Amino acid sequence: MRPKVFRTFAVVCAAVAGVAVAAPVAQAEAPIGERCGAYIVLQTSGGHMLKYKNCSDYAVRIEIDMRYEPNRFECMRPWENRLVEWYQIADNAWYTDTLC
Repeated sequence: MRPKVFRTFAVVCAAVAGVAVAAPVAQAEAPIGERCGAYIVLQTSGGHMLKYKNCSDYAVRIEIDMRYEPNRFECMRPWENRLVEWYQIADNAWYTDTLC
């Protein structure tokens, strides 16, 4: 009876380890409310907006984390605050450490 318990335990451990390795790491979503960098503006109709606020004196390049297509890159002018994409299409954006 002991070997069967060990064999079952080994199979369960292997299955759990396989799931842990195969599970993708989720990208963090932008926070809600205006701030420097990416943030979400909640809307009552038409969906939520993913906006980006550049709080620097330089034009910077940002990467937009698209949900269903390859990520997109855009330049943000100094102190620009604008819609970069609808939240249903993209869930985050960040400074790429390069200037435009």
